[in-house]
Amino acid sequence: MLKQPAMKISASELSRYWLPVSDSYQFEIDESLPAKGYVEARYLIDSEGRVHKVTFTSMTDPQWGEVVREMLAQYQYTPSAYNTKLIPVWVSNEFTLTK
Repeated sequence: MLKQPAMKISASELSRYWLPVSDSYQFEIDESLPAKGYVEARYLIDSEGRVHKVTFTSMTDPQWGEVVREMLAQYQYTPSAYNTKLIPVWVSNEFTLTK
């Protein structure tokens, strides 16, 4: 749900708008994945703090992209003290992953 147009921000700006509800998430990682991976993703955090529309701009392996997609599906955000208008954001973020 978007209560207003989403802003484009970088990952370093995210805490000005939204904060993660939890700092731990659980999911299965396929043993066939390479030991390390890198994914650049872009996603929308809506006015209710939910993640939508995950796309990838770069990745070392498509399987790691699916891990990031699954991880982001579990994320829930709460507005920061500065985000009283519940501004939705498009975030560009980088993930370095190991299993």
